[in-house]
Amino acid sequence: GGGGGDSGDGGGRGNGLRMAHVVNLLPLAAGHHSDQEVTIASLVNARDYALENDGPSVELFSAEFGDEESVPRDTSVVKPTAPLQRSAYELYGLQNFDIKKKRLPLIADILASVYEESDAEYIVYSNSDIGLQPEFYNFVATSVKGDPMKAVAVNRVEIPLGKGQEYTAESMDLIYQLGRSNPQLHKGYDCFVFSRRLVPMLRLYLRSSFVGYPPIGQVFKEALDCIAGDFRVVKSKHYTFHLGARNGGWGEETEYEFYNRKAARQGEADFVDIVMGGAGGKALVKGSAPFTNKDKACKRAKQAVENPHGELASRIETELKARSFVFPKYPTKPEWQVAYEAEHGELALASPEPE
Repeated sequence: GGGGGDSGDGGGRGNGLRMAHVVNLLPLAAGHHSDQEVTIASLVNARDYALENDGPSVELFSAEFGDEESVPRDTSVVKPTAPLQRSAYELYGLQNFDIKKKRLPLIADILASVYEESDAEYIVYSNSDIGLQPEFYNFVATSVKGDPMKAVAVNRVEIPLGKGQEYTAESMDLIYQLGRSNPQLHKGYDCFVFSRRLVPMLRLYLRSSFVGYPPIGQVFKEALDCIAGDFRVVKSKHYTFHLGARNGGWGEETEYEFYNRKAARQGEADFVDIVMGGAGGKALVKGSAPFTNKDKACKRAKQAVENPHGELASRIETELKARSFVFPKYPTKPEWQVAYEAEHGELALASPEPE
């Protein structure tokens, strides 16, 4: 990837600022066809609005698996990155369970794909079901002001859907209007804007986590809290929207959520260990306190971002390239299931409270 970082004009509207927005569009077979079309239309409209209204120049990307048929779109406008290779199902040995196979990519791989594809100073990542109001890019460009240490998360407005109701890209004006008139109440995190300089550190922090299940939004927010010098959450505004008031698929196949929670903790412990000079890869031992070093690690991470040619920054790059990170493999029956069954009898794979 290129250097990036210092060429923002620092001025009011962010004109001259370059942004690359990456999404992980669902494959055609996943079904959420009209939602994806609305997302794509909203990204393209916001990019055009920015162009016509002295905003940043925006490139749009989708990171997907190469062997799955994509939602139809103009690939000269929403460009494919190099295909994603890895998914949680294989990495975490989830074929050991009687659960539906889902190809859920690692967030770190999505970030790496856009980092390689574009040298824009700022990266935007949002979930594939998040739509943008036309002035979104102008707003976030003004928020970050070309400062590589600034980052924002933008919380979404939920547009209620009646039973069986569906909006399509034909009704964008109505969707925008509903996105402005409904209140912003949702607390989850699903849209982030940050400097490309943060990407190596973010990839390290988020290295085990995959998209599609909690706590991906929360852990992304925690990573930015840790690594960006000035991170804020934009609430009570109307810059992004989501059709419907529930997350598609969350709460089903809870093994995925269990592993993602475990992975997030493992990733955070590894991050602290590596940034503080350890070899990384130490599993989280119950009762150990890797997080006493968390504040120190975050402080060091911020310094490394401010000094991208320093020792820690280059050590992180080396770590991401050289050492093959071992994804924590779990036994056929994970600890929580053993404990759960001991307490509740043979309720195999019933949904436990996450640890």
